[in-house]
Amino acid sequence: MSIGLDNNYALLVGIGKCVDARWSLPATVNDVEALKSLLTDSTRCGYIDDEQHLLLLKNETATKEGILAGLKWLEEKAKSDSEATVVIYYSGHGYLDKYTQKYYLVPHDNNNLLPAEEFNQALRKIQAKRLLVVIDSCHAEGMTAKDEILPMAFPAKELVADLKKELNADLKLNKLKQGQGRAVFSSSTGEQKSWVQGDRSIFTFHFLEALQGAGNNRGENEVFVSNLITYLRTKVKLSTQKFDKKQTPFFELYGEDFPVALLPENWSPPQSTINEDLYIEQPVVKSCYDDILQPGCLLRIKAPWKMGKTTLMSRILKHAANSHKYRTAVVNVRDATKADFSNLDEFLKWFCANVAISLKIENSSMNPNEYWNRSIGNGKNKCKTYFEKYLLPGNSPLALAIDEIDRIIPYQEIAGEFLAMLRARHENAKTDTDNEWAKLRLVVVYAEEYREIDPNQSPFNAGITVELTELNDEQIQYLAQQYEMNWNIHQVNQLMDMLGGHPYLIHEVIKKLKQQNISINELLENAATNKGIYREHLLRLQRKLEQSQLLYAAFKEILTAEVPVELNLELARQLDNLGLVKLDDSNRCAIVRYKLYRQYFISL
Repeated sequence: MSIGLDNNYALLVGIGKCVDARWSLPATVNDVEALKSLLTDSTRCGYIDDEQHLLLLKNETATKEGILAGLKWLEEKAKSDSEATVVIYYSGHGYLDKYTQKYYLVPHDNNNLLPAEEFNQALRKIQAKRLLVVIDSCHAEGMTAKDEILPMAFPAKELVADLKKELNADLKLNKLKQGQGRAVFSSSTGEQKSWVQGDRSIFTFHFLEALQGAGNNRGENEVFVSNLITYLRTKVKLSTQKFDKKQTPFFELYGEDFPVALLPENWSPPQSTINEDLYIEQPVVKSCYDDILQPGCLLRIKAPWKMGKTTLMSRILKHAANSHKYRTAVVNVRDATKADFSNLDEFLKWFCANVAISLKIENSSMNPNEYWNRSIGNGKNKCKTYFEKYLLPGNSPLALAIDEIDRIIPYQEIAGEFLAMLRARHENAKTDTDNEWAKLRLVVVYAEEYREIDPNQSPFNAGITVELTELNDEQIQYLAQQYEMNWNIHQVNQLMDMLGGHPYLIHEVIKKLKQQNISINELLENAATNKGIYREHLLRLQRKLEQSQLLYAAFKEILTAEVPVELNLELARQLDNLGLVKLDDSNRCAIVRYKLYRQYFISL
């Protein structure tokens, strides 16, 4: 497919260099040149690359006078062409005068600011049949030149209100000439900044991706404004979150949705580089990265099965190792055998051996088995001195994670002694920062707490509780995009109605939809059966319930109830630990957490 439309016009502005070099923003030139290349691609947007159809302003030509002249040029083009499609793109600084509350665009001649009001007035005069305005006001952090000037996002809502008044309902359909409307994109909202990563604006980088079909599904051959919005709304927000920033684009579309680019014949989405372990970052991650650096740190990651506990644990340790050169070790209690649980002495020897293995300690003189044989005292004393002699010494702290620590619960004698020992070591590290134990940072991961112990001797009520949350609709939409499925909010809500925001349940269904050519309805139809994709997960929950007739009976009562059911605290706690119910503020009244669980268990 090759197109070249006489009715397409574009004004592209990348400020780049400013007279005052402190205001320069080189990334905007990269952005505008990349956009021009895409717009003039004859297989994509079909804009003709000549002075009659496209005007590029950058560096010295991107002055206030030049920008206004460009808008006047578009006004004349739209007057003489009743089928005109116009794209206006601006990338540069934008500032708000806090005393007058007036917003300005900052051109090359930054001593001659362009008021947003004047910019909007010029836009209103452009009577194009289809108009897309994209404002990427990139604020460089620390660029405030005077106290009375503050960064702020472009006041796009005012522009939308003005353009909406100019819209009429004359409609035609013909590929890139179909539809009639006004669309305004602003790269950020309110007082947010628009961020640059490397040599490109994050917003424009994703805008170009969307123009090339990143927001489309397989089989579609046109990129509509709505495709751009769906993709950018989620992608920009989540991309900036990776850098601990916040940026929420603003979009408005009035009138008909209209196409802005074509996709080549036999087009298909690019192959995803995302693997099956794609991680949607939890809000608590940043605070965990800070907490693990504190002497005596104890992080307690507690959540039901399959909520992402181990993944979060791994990310915390990876950050500590890569960013702060910590030594890290992971012990999973699941790896202990029945013989290791035969008594406390054997378990502690197994524990020390696995820490040593994780740290890659190969010195035979430091072998825990040999150390146990030649040392005196009980197992707790041997464990303590082994850590002090061989594991804690070093130039950097030791971040030690114990995964699935609740697997120790059935072995009550071992559980009580071991958990009390962890609490004591945590207190040592927290209160005496001069001894070797101050190097220890603990992370424990579990779904159930061991309550047959004095609370003052338990690690489960010390340190910092890390709460994992379910995915929200934006995160689910983003996850789907990584698997090249550009869902609308209806499809996301359809999934959440059945599965809530459970990370594992959501991820599994998206992966399966990617692998098989079936609809969401078809996949969810069998989801709550032994033939569905959650068979193993549901059977595991069923086996756990069947271990306690009292617990199972309580859950069955909840399944058939139309209102929350009041339970005793212990039963409510156990069902909550399994992730089967949601509790109210009293932690007594429960409802079924997901429709998936209701449908499966009520059918048994």
